[in-house]
Amino acid sequence: MRVLNCLFLLFFVFIIAGCNEEFVCVDDVVEGDIILKERSKDYPWTLFKKENKESTRAKRYALAFYDCLGRSYKCESFPFANSANIGYSVVDIDKLGKDHPTYFSVKKIGQGSAQYFSYSSFDRYTEKSNMTKKVNSGFSINLGLFTLGSKRKMEEIFTTSKVQEQKRVFGELNVLIEDSCYTMQVSSNIKKKILLNYLSDDFKDELYNTTPSELFYNYGGFVLSSFMVGGSATALYTGLYNNDEIAETKEKNMDNNISASYGYEEKTDSTGGVSGSLGIGKNYGSGMTDENKITSLETSIRTIGGSLDFASFSVPQSIDNINVDLSGWIKSLNDKSTHSIVDFSDGGLLPLSDFIIEKNLREMFSQYYANGVSSIQDFQEPYIMMGKAYEDQQLIIWGSDLVTRFGDRIPLRMALVLRPNQENYLNEEIARVSNMFGLKIVQQKAYVATRSYALRDEFMRFDESGMEKFLDEDEIAKEVVKEWIHNIVIQLIAITVTYNPEVICIGGGISEEDWFINELKKHYKEVCIKYLEADFITTKIERCKYNNDANILGAIINANLKNTEFIGQKCYV
Repeated sequence: MRVLNCLFLLFFVFIIAGCNEEFVCVDDVVEGDIILKERSKDYPWTLFKKENKESTRAKRYALAFYDCLGRSYKCESFPFANSANIGYSVVDIDKLGKDHPTYFSVKKIGQGSAQYFSYSSFDRYTEKSNMTKKVNSGFSINLGLFTLGSKRKMEEIFTTSKVQEQKRVFGELNVLIEDSCYTMQVSSNIKKKILLNYLSDDFKDELYNTTPSELFYNYGGFVLSSFMVGGSATALYTGLYNNDEIAETKEKNMDNNISASYGYEEKTDSTGGVSGSLGIGKNYGSGMTDENKITSLETSIRTIGGSLDFASFSVPQSIDNINVDLSGWIKSLNDKSTHSIVDFSDGGLLPLSDFIIEKNLREMFSQYYANGVSSIQDFQEPYIMMGKAYEDQQLIIWGSDLVTRFGDRIPLRMALVLRPNQENYLNEEIARVSNMFGLKIVQQKAYVATRSYALRDEFMRFDESGMEKFLDEDEIAKEVVKEWIHNIVIQLIAITVTYNPEVICIGGGISEEDWFINELKKHYKEVCIKYLEADFITTKIERCKYNNDANILGAIINANLKNTEFIGQKCYV
């Protein structure tokens, strides 16, 4: 019978070993930080390196609609489907079109439509306007940018004080006269080709020589891949809702008011030209409304494409007084030189981050999609940040991070260090990162861990509150615990295949929790079968008898054994 090997594992060591990369923006070196080592002279700091060549951007002054494909798109001018929002070239469509001409198409549409929606708060704008369908993204993206843009325009037209009134309800009518649809085919395969071979030189130059905030501000957050051209008429509405009802009921009643405020009929004349009637005001509508529920209803109108009579939003007028006939505007769209972008196909907007390979830059973009760019950041000199993520009377957890020129922070290492050994550890770590980077090394006085580190630090304390979020089914906590258990299991398997013990005993206060031991055993078995392709591991996972005291008792036994020099002498603990 083989000797029973009990391996006592202080489980928070696995937390440190298992930390994944995360990216967090930080400030530059601040007062109170200690410079441990200056930047090596072998690696001089260069702010950026611009390409010394003629820009292709300056060669064109007027864009054909075909040339808008593969260009960046901003969300500044409202409505968002608007040629004024076209930005700079991201995809080199001349090169892509030459190598793959079938990726591009233009289709005749020749039809009109009227669509309207209402929203009781701006948080519901993106959902009700279907903007989420217009963005083609393989991951969940917070499109707060559209909410911010719609609110900004409403406040500009109807005044901030009026828009912020609690009883306000809002709506939007869009009449679209669509002539043609321009499309650049995009699939996961085509995106890979574009990333490798077809990004425009100007975009690559800006990508690596401006900060993400400046790039997003200049380019906007999206790239055009499919859009419709023609003309559009937009009417924005707001009124006071007098009853206390749920959001859906408010929006349904606002829809009824919008429906009763306009009339639209599409026609085609004998020559194939566009004609029809469109009017906004109660004289044109035919729907029924409950006038007691929504009062002080106002509207403002803007057209895009065609004649310029309503080229900007009109002064708001009461729906009872307004009387606008836009039939002449519809007829003016027969002049195709006046056409504009008026809508996107579903999935016709691609996130600009899809055309960026670097994960840290993509993750920095995610905050701009949600909140826009509040300020443009400058480049900063890269450096190595070191600091204490956690400490008590005996132990210190030291973290080492790379702070890039973009200001984001990439964790390099976390180490558990006994307090008497911290000077030796710091000297060794400074030597290690010096060999890797040659950067300035700074000990940060107020070292703040990344989100994962912070959550793991909570779990490291193993008190009841530390597991509260997990037990309450908090999604982030569940994700962290799942990852943490997986990292422990990987270490257990490494021990298993190296030493083949009968039993591995898990210590620490957390080992008292049945759910933890059960999850650990279950995942250990699953991973063994997955990686070893058979269920032949006989090593058992058990909890230590003394739980949180197991490590100190083991240390006492070990010290006692080392002090026992006489053969036959018994050791008592």
